[in-house]
Amino acid sequence: MRIEATPRNRAGELALEIYRRTLEAIRGDRLVEAKVSLDGDKLIVDNLVLDLAGYERVFVCGTGKASIAMGEGLENVLGDRIDGGLIVTKSGHAEPLRNIRTMEAGHPVPDAASLAAGQAMLDFAAQTNAQDLVLFVLSGGASALMEAPVDGISLEDLQTVNQQLLASGATILTMNAIRSRLSRIKVGGLARAFAAHVVCLVASDVQGNRLSVIGSGPFVSPPQEVPLDDILRSFGFDRTFPESVLRRLQERSGHEAVPLVEHRIVGDARIMGEIAIRFARELGLSPSGGPWTLSGDAREAVRLYDAKGMVPDLPSRMDPTYNCMIATGETTVVVSGAGLGGRAQEMAVVAAQKIAGHPDVAWLIAGSDGTDGPTDAAGALVDGETLARAAARGFEYEKTLADNDSYHFHEAAGTLVKTGPTGSNLNDIMIVVSEPSARDVAPL
Repeated sequence: MRIEATPRNRAGELALEIYRRTLEAIRGDRLVEAKVSLDGDKLIVDNLVLDLAGYERVFVCGTGKASIAMGEGLENVLGDRIDGGLIVTKSGHAEPLRNIRTMEAGHPVPDAASLAAGQAMLDFAAQTNAQDLVLFVLSGGASALMEAPVDGISLEDLQTVNQQLLASGATILTMNAIRSRLSRIKVGGLARAFAAHVVCLVASDVQGNRLSVIGSGPFVSPPQEVPLDDILRSFGFDRTFPESVLRRLQERSGHEAVPLVEHRIVGDARIMGEIAIRFARELGLSPSGGPWTLSGDAREAVRLYDAKGMVPDLPSRMDPTYNCMIATGETTVVVSGAGLGGRAQEMAVVAAQKIAGHPDVAWLIAGSDGTDGPTDAAGALVDGETLARAAARGFEYEKTLADNDSYHFHEAAGTLVKTGPTGSNLNDIMIVVSEPSARDVAPL
């Protein structure tokens, strides 16, 4: 995997190497092949055994930013025993598969291709029967990539709602409480559409692996109802959502019964963190326990780790027993400015301020899917001189945060990390390294 980044000290080189090795290890195909195997007619999915001789056809379907690589993993296991299928992924992320049709659509805001993909999946589901087996690969990003709105809701309505949700700082649970009421696919919609026996393989980008939240839960019943009126009022959506959306939200208070679909988690943020910690140790570093969890507001998440004394090599917080910290998870950003950026890049701006003047520290924050917000960057790799480099090019710390312009800040400082599509999506990862003695680490 080719990663575009510019480490400026040994700590940065090590952080980047941990990130690179971790991305390679958590590709969707590798996660699937670690959980799925074939023994004659017996397909073993984690602890579930399926007798392929009992099915007329085997299909592979799916959606999400890691779904193409996950489908590739199933093709590697099943070969020509796959009779077809359909996988929907983000525009620019598709790769050719042997027996499975692929489609691309918009993310993080749905577009016309998302509606076409949603209808294509519903049409495919309608052609299945009880003698078919569908292996459905699901990962984060599915909520925008594949959509079929309820009557009375237009594409423009969906785009307005998604844009406001993404800028609000709302959690994924809150967002899905709204989005699910506008969809014929989410919260069990696909489970009702397929007549086949469906087994869902999940690459989770949600803390706690809540199936009703991952991809908006296309094969599960909705979670306990979140008080909708409270959500609309607290975020001001009751004043900003289109009237057609508010009307449908009030009308759709219940959901139909959802057939039982078996799910198996093939990867999640904790697994990603444990893999990263293993690579850190292989490189001679001493991680500080963990993996720790990222959550809440992006800026406060960075300040929280500083306050806990978990960032190495800060004044009066030196702990000689470790020189690396790794955390995984997902934060939120309240967008009030007109700049460009994402949650990982915004966190990295705050991190740059925290380690300013410390030449032997590096702090990498990036998405595992290769995309941070609506940008071409996965995140950023900052060091003790980042703040000064950005300031020399006209980007001041406070104004950058006020404008939510983290992308251009990092572009000026030369700290962007770009990967392109990674074939994975297991949340964000944060890697902090305090430069160790050269004799303590393995050569890169």
